[in-house]
Amino acid sequence: GPGYGDPGDPHHTQSAPGQTGPGYSGPAGPGGYGPGPGGAGAPDGYGPGGPGGFDPGGPGGPAGSGGYGPGGYGPGGPGGPGGYGPGYGDHGPVGPQHRGGSPGGDTGTAILAGLKAQPAALMHILRGYPLEALALARRTPLFWVVSFALAALIAGLFFTTTIARTVFRANYAAMNMAESFGASPGMQSPNYFSIGFGNYVALFLIAFAFSAVVFVLRALTLKWVFSVRGVPQPFSVGAGIMATAYVGHIAVYAATFILLLIPGTLFPILVLFAAYFVIALLSLAAELVIYIGINRTVQFRKSPLIPHVLFTAVWLILVIVAWIVMAALLESVIL
Repeated sequence: GPGYGDPGDPHHTQSAPGQTGPGYSGPAGPGGYGPGPGGAGAPDGYGPGGPGGFDPGGPGGPAGSGGYGPGGYGPGGPGGPGGYGPGYGDHGPVGPQHRGGSPGGDTGTAILAGLKAQPAALMHILRGYPLEALALARRTPLFWVVSFALAALIAGLFFTTTIARTVFRANYAAMNMAESFGASPGMQSPNYFSIGFGNYVALFLIAFAFSAVVFVLRALTLKWVFSVRGVPQPFSVGAGIMATAYVGHIAVYAATFILLLIPGTLFPILVLFAAYFVIALLSLAAELVIYIGINRTVQFRKSPLIPHVLFTAVWLILVIVAWIVMAALLESVIL
């Protein structure tokens, strides 16, 4: 096919067989633009046969090419990393993820970088660029560690403050409504916090542990998806995908926690209704981001859809069990 190869000798107008050059004839160069099979050579081609070619029928290029070809799932061969082709997993291997401190060993700098990356990842997702958010998480040291810590901390404060501010307020609001229809007075107006400081701390520790367990279990189930499909990945890979997908929940929990501190009887209840509605929408988006992250991490010969669905169900069952345990602990603390 007519090759459109990499720059060769500028004085030649035709590529010799097997040579990459600016000519338009001869065997197709890497990612050649014509219908012929691609040759070995530079990445980022646009033809069907070059590495990562755009045509779904041609074989994918060697690992390391950054083309837009079909991946390991579909009619083509394994595509190069960074691709956006029709195959599953055409993004290729993303490389090792950061698991510890920064390259210079400065953990404080790595933590600060992880903190700064949280809102940036959220903005990428809200603007419709989940791949950029996932890439940011991969190249940021301690991103998932910082995200898990923030999620457990803020979710713990959110759940504890929710209980402290609303545990008796729903009944109080119902009694006020009943009184407006002529019923006898029931409950007295509740205090700002319905529980003492000691109980608040105990509830926070329980909620913190529950949130951490939920996030760790989700990362583990993602790790199991890769293992079932024969491409095992370290825990940090699943944790990074999980942290990226649920970065929006952290923002909502933080905003709701602040709003719950505003005095009022019905206001905290209204805030919770709005917060849970937004969280439900974010959860749907998070699951889509997780599936995108799974597909773009490695090349799959078979789609990871079924294992992902099954292990998501396993995760939900484990969360329900953890919730029952936490509810029993909460009841013992409140009562």
